Amino acid sequence: MKTTLKSVIAVFGAAAMFFAGCSTFDDTEINSRVDDLEGRVSELETFVTQLNNNIDALQSLVNAVQGQDRIVSVTPVTEGDGGFLVTFEKAGPITVTNGHSASISVRQDSDGIYYWTIDGEYLLVDDAKVPATAEYGAPQMRINGETKEFEFSTDNGVTWTPCGDVATSGIGTIKDVVKGEDSVDFTLYDDSVISIPMVQSFALDIAVTDYGISANGSISIDYTVIEGDENTVVKVIPEGGFTARVNGDHESGYISLSAPAEVPNSTTILVVAVNGKGEMTGKILNIEKGVLTLIEDSHMVGSQGGTVTVSIETNLVAMQDYMVMIDPAASGWISMTSSPATKAVHTDEFVFTVAPWEDAASAQGPRTGKIMIMGTERMEFTVTQLNTVLIEGGEADFDAFSMKFGDNPINMILNDVSADGWKLTNGQYLNSTICGKFGVSNVVRLCGYANRAGVLESPVLEGGCGVLTVVYGTNKVPRFVENGLKFKVEVKNEAGESVFTQDVVRVQEDIQQNTPFEVNFNVNITGKFTVTVTNLCPSGLEDDRDLFDTNDTVVLASVAWTGYQG
Repeated sequence: MKTTLKSVIAVFGAAAMFFAGCSTFDDTEINSRVDDLEGRVSELETFVTQLNNNIDALQSLVNAVQGQDRIVSVTPVTEGDGGFLVTFEKAGPITVTNGHSASISVRQDSDGIYYWTIDGEYLLVDDAKVPATAEYGAPQMRINGETKEFEFSTDNGVTWTPCGDVATSGIGTIKDVVKGEDSVDFTLYDDSVISIPMVQSFALDIAVTDYGISANGSISIDYTVIEGDENTVVKVIPEGGFTARVNGDHESGYISLSAPAEVPNSTTILVVAVNGKGEMTGKILNIEKGVLTLIEDSHMVGSQGGTVTVSIETNLVAMQDYMVMIDPAASGWISMTSSPATKAVHTDEFVFTVAPWEDAASAQGPRTGKIMIMGTERMEFTVTQLNTVLIEGGEADFDAFSMKFGDNPINMILNDVSADGWKLTNGQYLNSTICGKFGVSNVVRLCGYANRAGVLESPVLEGGCGVLTVVYGTNKVPRFVENGLKFKVEVKNEAGESVFTQDVVRVQEDIQQNTPFEVNFNVNITGKFTVTVTNLCPSGLEDDRDLFDTNDTVVLASVAWTGYQG
């Protein structure tokens, strides 16, 4: 039989009524015990509330580290149990209560992720560590009224798991808070430290510090001075033959940086701001020799028109350091749809629209237009528009796979063949939420272990292949694909001979989680053909586990093609 606080109080109450009816009875001691019991329960409830608040505060610290948030102020709290009011630049204020010996904490593992711990050991749910990240949230704590043990829940209170005895000697998950000149250090239960930078009152802000520059070229770099005074001066200390001029004042402006005739492969240039008090703040500019490479130099479309993507691998700034222009002779039927945003090392993608060719039937052959790339040298991209319609092609139906484990994004490596003959080796299917972010109902993911590389192979397809289009990406955050993405696309003819092969490379700086990229290939073969997509696993990691890996994985959202008559 279970004993609860209510049953104990009821028994004492009944006894008091009985003795009161028979004779004079001093119930002071019993009332004192009941009051003491109620007081202890109230104390425990307060303790749990404070502990949960501190767990939430610790969660906020981890979120601040991951989100690169900064601290605006740290103010001591004199009321209650004391502590500190910490105000973040993005997340706002949290309260950190003074702590002593509470067992709930976090620890950063070798993968760089913080996980929840209890008494120094990782908190496990189904034998898996619980990340202290925003998407998982903070575990909830309570005290079991019967066993007087801590219990935790990671599913918003649906299930509770015991995790040790109640110890009310300390309610903090953070033992100490030390404010320095540039950062605040939070000492955790296991003496590890989370350090978060403070917002500087006087600072030089330059949003982009990595640039490429051509020989004899120049770039403009914007700057802003935070909390500067009228006597603040901004200076540039150039190296490697560069010259610089500051155009602006003590609040904002821009730096004109000019390169010599021979640009070094890599140069660092210091920009400093000094205020009237003699305080100094600065930024380092990382300058690299300009690179401008046209990845593909031609594309073909049918008389019905379509879109063309011009991809340029560069560290220069589009439409500033180099220009992309349409040959005037083709400006009547080719127009620019979009151009890339400005950033440092990257792949620029310019999208052009090719208008339908209204009198194509009367033409004697295709027409061509040039897109010119003007940088340190002139390059040309050729658009060829046929006077015939590219016949309808097809698209891989990923929904035709059996979709094993489709509801769990962390599962086993699979081999499968779809209902229409597409073969997946060392692959995986992702859940509907992730698929939706790629704009499709289903995607396949190619394993990134070098010894178990993911492969997607088509059945024999008919009708020829004009333009092959692959939409791809990754469902991992960029830090898990530090070597970028790399896969090979190969097309073979009916005899099994390779007639087209090309590697697709996407560097880490260009990768965004669950963001699709599109690449087009001019294959232009008639008859029957097959398509194979193979993950090239740029990290070269190997593993024999059956669980899916986290590095170099390639998500395929679509493989489609137009037909070709020749």
